[in-house]
Amino acid sequence: MSLHCYPLAIITEILQSSAPLVSKWKGVYLREGITGLNLGYAGPKPLLSPGQKSQVLAWLKEKNYWNLNELACYLLAQAVWYQTAV
Repeated sequence: MSLHCYPLAIITEILQSSAPLVSKWKGVYLREGITGLNLGYAGPKPLLSPGQKSQVLAWLKEKNYWNLNELACYLLAQAVWYQTAV
């Protein structure tokens, strides 16, 4: 947007972000191009092992419908502990 002459105030409003953050990423883009905008964040470590994940997915595929409370009970019965980030 900056390259199309949008004012910084408009860009920050559209992106609901701060001017320093927009300026930072504009600089990254100007130095490194589009590849510089790739996030280096790989996400959190998986909470389920590959085996646990396969087991849960197989159980879900057996169902005609999905119910979150039923899934929570199943996970507790299988001793799979899930904790969301706070």
